[in-house]
Amino acid sequence: MFCDSLARTLNCDIGIYSLDGKLIEGVDVGFKYTDNIFKDGSFTYLKVENMIVCVNKDLSQDACNLIKLYYENIKYKEAVNISQPLQYILNEDINEGKVLDKYLGCRVFYVKCHEDIREIIESIYEGERFETAEDEDGFYIAKIVEDVEMEANSLISGIGEEKGIELLIGAGGIINRSYTIKDSAAHSKEAVCLAQRLGFKEGFYSIDKMIFYKIIESSNKEKIEKYIMGSVSSFNDILHDKELISTAEEIFKCNLNISEASRRMYVHRNTLLYRIDKIKGITGLDIKNFEDAVIFKTVLSFCKLKLT
Repeated sequence: MFCDSLARTLNCDIGIYSLDGKLIEGVDVGFKYTDNIFKDGSFTYLKVENMIVCVNKDLSQDACNLIKLYYENIKYKEAVNISQPLQYILNEDINEGKVLDKYLGCRVFYVKCHEDIREIIESIYEGERFETAEDEDGFYIAKIVEDVEMEANSLISGIGEEKGIELLIGAGGIINRSYTIKDSAAHSKEAVCLAQRLGFKEGFYSIDKMIFYKIIESSNKEKIEKYIMGSVSSFNDILHDKELISTAEEIFKCNLNISEASRRMYVHRNTLLYRIDKIKGITGLDIKNFEDAVIFKTVLSFCKLKLT
């Protein structure tokens, strides 16, 4: 950043070297060490803190002083950016590489909530290292977590019980050298938005497990619709039967375990089997079977995303 903007300003080639002569940035114009300012023909060499700036241009003393001031100004701005809270970093256009180390290994959560829950979040994470930010729809939380689902559930129970509300929480990926704090924050909210479009009103949704839905959303909708019309065109009849849809979704949540699904839905196992047979009669898909269940879930997800 410093080298590029300086080269454009001076309209010449510039190389920035470490004190032992290794090129750090810019063009290799030739290194010469100096403790202050040194000129050699049409080249100027000046020491700026722990760097040697080499310029293939004869610069005046004033120009050299301005370069030093310019560097100090950039360094100050970067230091300010790094020290700024998450709110500033997410909203402003800054060099994310400069704040990478601050958030390396963190993950961003997004809590969809229009109520003020800052004090609750602070009480949940009292004594822990975390940062928060907010937008018009909810709150971002950046922190290092060991178990992402356990972390989300503690937020759901802590905030939900205190406020008496249903919560949707999303999580982005873990921040690394190629995946930034803004990436994780954007994906945490995107996971929540996808969950809403799919009809979910509460729960935890990690972007890691929403990839399936993103692929469907990004696919050619006209082609998919033609495939559906050619194979499971009767699926529209299912969409208007809330009982069958809720039954299928609960079975998916229970990993196709019929007994567990009937227990969670408080219905007899035979009632559930009757509904499964009814779904098969309409669509030809037996959702007790893994492959048929995948097809059913794919088509259902496509229809939900298409309608929103």
